[in-house]
Amino acid sequence: MTRQLGKNQKWYDPDSVLRGYAKQAIDSLIEIGVAPDDSIKHLKFVIGLQCDESRELGPYTSVEVFS
Repeated sequence: MTRQLGKNQKWYDPDSVLRGYAKQAIDSLIEIGVAPDDSIKHLKFVIGLQCDESRELGPYTSVEVFS
């Protein structure tokens, strides 16, 4: 998951990157059928990143899923 910063948004501390939006995003992935549930059996790990390369397009969150 990558948090794309928008105009005037500040960077989160590294220990807070997934705080606030990851749970809802993962629940949405389950809801659309990407995985049956959010157990460790189906989701081994989640990496939280931040980016400010497209502030003019942000804010948004992008999600990449690998099998």
